[in-house]
Amino acid sequence: MAEGTAAGVGMNTSEKNRAAEQNRGKRKPYLSIQIILYFSMFAAFVIFVVWLFQIVFLENFYRSARFSDLNKVAHAVTSKLDSGSLESEIEFLALENQVCIIVYDSSGKQAASCDVLESCLIHHTDSDTISNFYAKAKEEGGQNITTIKREGFVSEEGKALGESVVLTRIVRSGTGKEYILVLNAQLIPVVSTLNTMQGLMIWISALVIISGILFALLIIRQVSGPISKLSRSSRLLAKGDYDADFTVSRGCHEVGELGDALAYAAREISKTDRMQKELIANISHDLRTPLTLIKGYGEVMRDIPGEMTPENMQVIIDETERLSSLVNDLVDISKIQSGAVSLELTDFDLGEVTLETMGRYRKLIEKDGYVINCSCEKDLPVRADKTRILQVIYNLINNAINYTGNDKMIDVKVYGRDGEAVFEVTDTGDGIEPDKLDLIWDRYYKVDKVHKRAAVGTGLGLSIVKNNLSIHGAKYGVISSPGEGSTFWFSLGIESAGEDGSR
Repeated sequence: MAEGTAAGVGMNTSEKNRAAEQNRGKRKPYLSIQIILYFSMFAAFVIFVVWLFQIVFLENFYRSARFSDLNKVAHAVTSKLDSGSLESEIEFLALENQVCIIVYDSSGKQAASCDVLESCLIHHTDSDTISNFYAKAKEEGGQNITTIKREGFVSEEGKALGESVVLTRIVRSGTGKEYILVLNAQLIPVVSTLNTMQGLMIWISALVIISGILFALLIIRQVSGPISKLSRSSRLLAKGDYDADFTVSRGCHEVGELGDALAYAAREISKTDRMQKELIANISHDLRTPLTLIKGYGEVMRDIPGEMTPENMQVIIDETERLSSLVNDLVDISKIQSGAVSLELTDFDLGEVTLETMGRYRKLIEKDGYVINCSCEKDLPVRADKTRILQVIYNLINNAINYTGNDKMIDVKVYGRDGEAVFEVTDTGDGIEPDKLDLIWDRYYKVDKVHKRAAVGTGLGLSIVKNNLSIHGAKYGVISSPGEGSTFWFSLGIESAGEDGSR
């Protein structure tokens, strides 16, 4: 079986090497070409955005801004209705914003007026038109905006008047008296402006493209050259030349850091290679000695009568223990290199630890309006790695915060049940489909790909929970139905107290 496993590993390694050779054989685009391409795409995007907002949407932005100005003037007039100097206040607002204003009281009588525009629609019209504006405003809940095209109308200077906007609003003053505000503003035609902008866009586009190419060439000179040098040195390092030069004379700070990191890696690899050779030599020596003794004493006990003594057997046992100790040391080294960490078990109260943890969410509760109800029983002693269990608690609570409903309600419970300390966290979110309950524990899996706050976290939270609880041998799971929220839970065995009170 060992031979079969080794053959399988060798085959997989061979396949990986062939795949690596194939990847090296495929020529990838040069960094310089990619930089020029990306800058060209960026320049095209900038040109498109400028064209979109300065030409396509210019008229819409202008109209929206003008409507907003009318609303602001109407609001300002409303705040001045009880002023003793209403006429002068209106005149100031009209001149400042180039808006004609008429204020009528509830009987239809003008309370104030100011005409600042040529061919004003509200000052040079009949009462029926004003009545129509008032009727539309009343039908629409107190405000109406009417746009009137004035094609063919020109001012005394010969400028086209374009469109005219009339805002009618029914308001009440601070004393409760009803007034009718009628405001008129002109929308100046932007056709000539658009024609001018279109001509400028040609020059702007040419300038952006040329600037993009120049910047790309500058970046290529500063980045691509040093990276090519580091690449050549890295190939030498891969061939075992630990003295390869990774110094970078020019380029950005990050490229310099990369060179320093590669130089440091070369030194560490050289040191590791030397230590590995020394380790193999030492292990070979340490293995040879006990194996030689075991073999020698075994042959003596087999071939010479009377040598099957407890003393000889003890030598074999001692040397076997030495071999076992050496193998255990090698296993520990392997665990450290692979990142495996053993559990540091301590005794602690799960309820008290959860209450302490909830105190750290106080700022989130105060700032974002979350309501986290915590019901934690105490005197629930467990024996576990406290750091890893805290990691589980944080990840489960953060998961609930990310996926709870609009009411932002979360329930956290810790209680005893059948000799176990149970932790539960419940949210009021959309819940999870039954066929996805097992998938949520996988790394990077998300039930809702568009859900908010996809900002907490990276997507590993529940996978970390699963791994930490699995190495503890703890029970865990989730209870959820679509539209009914989710409850994540885990349980640890309660440590019983001894006769002397110790656990």
